[in-house]
Amino acid sequence: MRLVDRLLSIAAPSRNGRGHEAKAAPVSFIPRDASGGTIEAPFVISNSGRVSRNTAFAVAVYAYAAIMWRAEKYSEPALYVGELGDDDEFAWLPDHELAEVLDVPSPDYDMGELLMLTRMYRDVTGAAIWVKDLDRSGRVRRLVPFSADEFSVEAADGRIYGRFRVMSAAGQQTLPPERVVYFREPYPGDWYAHLAPLDVALRSLSLGEQATETVRAVLKNALFPSVIIQTDPAWQPSDEEWERFKDQIRQYARIDRKGEPLALTGGGKASVVSLSIQQLLPSEILNRVEATVAAAFRVPPIVLQFLVGLENSPWSQMQEARRGATQDLLVPMWARDQRKLTAQLLRAPVDAGRPPLDPHPRREIRFDLGPVAALQPDRASLAEMAQRMERFARVRDLRQIVGLEPLDDDDPRNDVIPGLQPPAPAVSIARPAAEEEERSAPIVIATKADLTEQQKDVAWHRFDAATKAQEPAWRAAVAAQLERDREEIARLAAEYLGAAKQSPVDPTAFLRELARYLSGPALETWRRVVEPLIGATGEAAVTQIAAELGVAWDMLQPGLADYVQREAAWLIRQVTDTTRQAVRDALQAGLEAGETIDQLAARIRASDAAFGPARAELIARTETTRVYNGAQVESLTAWAAEIDARVTKTWLTVRDGRVRDEHRALDGVTVGIRDRFPNGLLAPGEPNCRCTLLYEVVED
Repeated sequence: MRLVDRLLSIAAPSRNGRGHEAKAAPVSFIPRDASGGTIEAPFVISNSGRVSRNTAFAVAVYAYAAIMWRAEKYSEPALYVGELGDDDEFAWLPDHELAEVLDVPSPDYDMGELLMLTRMYRDVTGAAIWVKDLDRSGRVRRLVPFSADEFSVEAADGRIYGRFRVMSAAGQQTLPPERVVYFREPYPGDWYAHLAPLDVALRSLSLGEQATETVRAVLKNALFPSVIIQTDPAWQPSDEEWERFKDQIRQYARIDRKGEPLALTGGGKASVVSLSIQQLLPSEILNRVEATVAAAFRVPPIVLQFLVGLENSPWSQMQEARRGATQDLLVPMWARDQRKLTAQLLRAPVDAGRPPLDPHPRREIRFDLGPVAALQPDRASLAEMAQRMERFARVRDLRQIVGLEPLDDDDPRNDVIPGLQPPAPAVSIARPAAEEEERSAPIVIATKADLTEQQKDVAWHRFDAATKAQEPAWRAAVAAQLERDREEIARLAAEYLGAAKQSPVDPTAFLRELARYLSGPALETWRRVVEPLIGATGEAAVTQIAAELGVAWDMLQPGLADYVQREAAWLIRQVTDTTRQAVRDALQAGLEAGETIDQLAARIRASDAAFGPARAELIARTETTRVYNGAQVESLTAWAAEIDARVTKTWLTVRDGRVRDEHRALDGVTVGIRDRFPNGLLAPGEPNCRCTLLYEVVED
């Protein structure tokens, strides 16, 4: 082994435990000059003189920020197997052979961690593979990642990528292409070369070979060295001497040896690495590094919060920049890898000489992009569009804007153009400009009873547009949490229903664990899901009513904050109680049918009443209405009590054939803001309810 090879940085142990030496302390080795000469500075470039330590470290820091952003965002959605139906709907197949391994590809990491690590491998080394570990029956039971530094690929059997040589903990193994999933960042000039974004950034900055290797070592170690060790070029140690030298450095670098003298053999010398704040201040060079790294990784500098981006883009562009990065960068990544996973993991054989795992042409592996926030509709924009359109659009058009079905063709309201009707009187409690001189001037407030039917129609459609704009985020988040509940409860069913291995099945242990999960871990995960949703929907509702009544936002905000906490606690209890009952019902039905343990577990997993998309849809539709109305009532109630104002609320329905009789009888009923309506409710919010409220501030 050449000395220059042995002087490369000591790398951290990989997740697969393959033959790397562990870091004992913040000490690393840098490459020696290939010609054998002494290196006076650790970072050198070939055509522009010297590169200072802080510049080279800045490259590593900026590259690390870009790599982590891409890896975290890329690994956000889950993977699943689905099938395209005759109705062009893509349905998830929860019982597919690959479903379990796509969720938990190893006992040591989940799919999110595997995707994140794979993305980092590809960004740093240009390629990665997943090796399929098979059980005795030939089923894929584990996926193990390797970076491009740990495998090579060559042509064989008429295929470009026909043989993979992988360095594992057990040594080198040769695998056929059926045993791996191969991810490669293409290089234009060579089928076997890789071009990682890190390569592009480093080459664009014209860093020399040694500086480039050191930046790679810093990224691999996730560590800035505090000391750099260099040996005399004339020293040519044996392998044993070299190992003793490295062990000497490791022992000295321990915390308990701090401050003791160090004698280096072989004419070695140590230089302390230190950076001052002044060295890290923005400069033309660092600005170039920021911009180059951001361009190579295709992430806008403002998204990475680089100074270049923050100085040249206002904060108002942050949301659009993130959305654009997701659409232009991540979506194509996901689309490309969906095709690769479908071809190499789903439709390919699990090993050479075996039939394809699943040749079904309408089945694919896909990323679940529903929970990805940047891909959700801009709820504020939709609501604003509907509000603007009401001035010149027909009611039918308003419904189509927010994705609702139009009214019946013979409904006369289809021909109404709200903007051509007399405008609804503004509802405001603002005092006139000459308040100091005319404090006794009467404040004229429109009475809700004075509104025409068409004006009420406009008010309801404004509410409908606003709540429908909130529904996609609710639906996606709730569906994802229900799916998490499904997986955990199905696991508990499989584990505890079969624990006793007796007939008839004793469900006691399972029901006890079900109650423990729903009253413990599930409460916390549901709280993290619904509190932001309630907060966002409530804020939109209170913002709207504050503008309509002319009340400052901060006057209504205290009531909203209290409401979010109470509503979240109420909703979580309702959801978990319903889940518990639905699972108990499914279990009871299976027991009565005499099903086996496996059949009972499958029945529970397939329970639409507990985990299905229809339930997520119902929760989303009901809660957007309930929160929109409830947040306004709570905020106005607290505000009215604070200033001793009299506020009324009037029930408003859509007045179509779908309105339930009880609510139709309430249409136009007015009560005080603190009072309940005749049906006992403070505000509309029953399942599938579409009603809302009109408010009025009454002054004598």
